[in-house]
Amino acid sequence: MAIAIPYGLIKPEQRTIDFTFISNRATNHLSNFVFLVVMGGVGALIAFGSSLLLKTISYLFDPNVYVESTLSVINSLTLIGAMFLYILLMATLGYVLALLMNIHPIMKVIIPVTIIGLAISEPIHEIFTHTFQFYALEASMLMLLVKVLFTVLFLFGATVLLSDRWEVRS
Repeated sequence: MAIAIPYGLIKPEQRTIDFTFISNRATNHLSNFVFLVVMGGVGALIAFGSSLLLKTISYLFDPNVYVESTLSVINSLTLIGAMFLYILLMATLGYVLALLMNIHPIMKVIIPVTIIGLAISEPIHEIFTHTFQFYALEASMLMLLVKVLFTVLFLFGATVLLSDRWEVRS
């Protein structure tokens, strides 16, 4: 879902709606980025709450299920923070891909085919595996924060540079 929502933010219809409120492309990207950050926070809270609900329901229907009974505030905040960072990373990646798909109509075919082809390819599969491990297997929350923030800032900067010549309404 975090990858699909940014596509709706980049569509030409949305640019026409944004014309009423936003005067240039940079403020349009900034407002979209703030929206993605807020929705990432909401998504992290909902994911955390739904995991607690799922544990509670599974315990109510089957008391033999082991459910962790102690959840400290620090652990809860760490889990919510990690979920938020992963959601933000995926949303920013989706935003860049949606922007690339709106550069030219043929990109709507080229990008998904390329991603699927690269995912199937064996040599590139190793790169995807290392990239996944680079983010997903990080033990330190501080290092995860640094990795995700640098990646998000790089991708956000790429979106601004890729679309600096676009009008808000074209």
